Amino acid sequence: MHFRPLHNRVLIKRSAPADKTESGLLFIPDSAQEKKLDGEVKAVGAGRIVKNTQHVPVDVQVGERVMFGPWSGTDIKIEGDEQLILGDDDIIGVFEDGATDGVPTRVLSDRFLILPDKVPDERTSRGGIIIPRTSRDNSHMCTGRVVKMGPGMPCADGTRWPMPLDVKEGDRILYKDMGARIVTIDKVKYASVHEELVLAVLADDVDVATMG
Repeated sequence: MHFRPLHNRVLIKRSAPADKTESGLLFIPDSAQEKKLDGEVKAVGAGRIVKNTQHVPVDVQVGERVMFGPWSGTDIKIEGDEQLILGDDDIIGVFEDGATDGVPTRVLSDRFLILPDKVPDERTSRGGIIIPRTSRDNSHMCTGRVVKMGPGMPCADGTRWPMPLDVKEGDRILYKDMGARIVTIDKVKYASVHEELVLAVLADDVDVATMG
């Protein structure tokens, strides 16, 4: 392909949006179709540069189908074909074994995919202005259950920065929602956050009063 992303950027062809309602009776005009948050990787950069010369490889490969968060990257056209270019930090997970929907088969890097205890809001309104969650006060805390977790951030020497040893899939956790990516999978909202935002493991009967 005559397009080469630089550093840790990835070029993705979005999956086609639905052009009919779920009943199949009504067509949805192009202007009202919701953009999909998954697609096929078309090109991958060499990786993030560390220590001036070493590259940390990107965790996805050309041809893989991936899920990414809302407001990720920039939509561009290449020879009339709509594509999306984004940083690998915005990619949540990869679908494997022919899967094209549902929860990703594997979550990337140091990310946690969480089922929140309370349905998260994707936006909040202040003074009539719609504000993305990524711009909200970072004191806001949430609780939820770990659905999947990544293997750790890849390092330049081929190893991975370790994930917390005392957290596993199924655990209930306390986390900051600043920077969380909210994605809807099978009509259920999930949150994806990096490891640094996960603060504690909680017992199921612990009630944490959050603020924000």
